[in-house]
Amino acid sequence: MDRANLDPEVESFRRRNERVAAYTDVRKLLESKDIRSRIIHVHDLHDPKYPYPLMVDLLVKANWAGWALAARGDTVPDRVGALIEQRRAWEAMIEKARGRASA
Repeated sequence: MDRANLDPEVESFRRRNERVAAYTDVRKLLESKDIRSRIIHVHDLHDPKYPYPLMVDLLVKANWAGWALAARGDTVPDRVGALIEQRRAWEAMIEKARGRASA
């Protein structure tokens, strides 16, 4: 998890007046296994700037059972196809994380 890559993302949230927790607080929350929210929002799961594999690993380790909602702001010609692709990417990340957790 590289803070240099996350800080610009956090700043973009702040510019839009959206609240965002510091990434270290989020990591501490996930590692504490005290996840109260059953809904998370994810953006482009293929974005290398955000550590989605680490986040999913921590969610799996915490036995999180909730909903991940895709929150994409870009425009694509086939929105349904894009959502299907994001779901496949999410499910693949979950399976990989489960494999790493059981190893």
